[in-house]
Amino acid sequence: MSERSLCGTCQHFGSDLPEETLVQVRVNPEADRPEVSTCGMPSNARLHLRVSATSSCDAYSPAA
Repeated sequence: MSERSLCGTCQHFGSDLPEETLVQVRVNPEADRPEVSTCGMPSNARLHLRVSATSSCDAYSPAA
């Protein structure tokens, strides 16, 4: 799995994390930390899916 496809670097990850934490996750999503966030991808919204920064899926969109 490449770093580019990790949930921690996806635009759908982190809406429920503090901004400072999200920045740290985006800088190094593979760091040893327990952050888990909801997946904000519209098709997953009804599932209330929780993912770690190192999760990944086929709907990955790079964070802006």
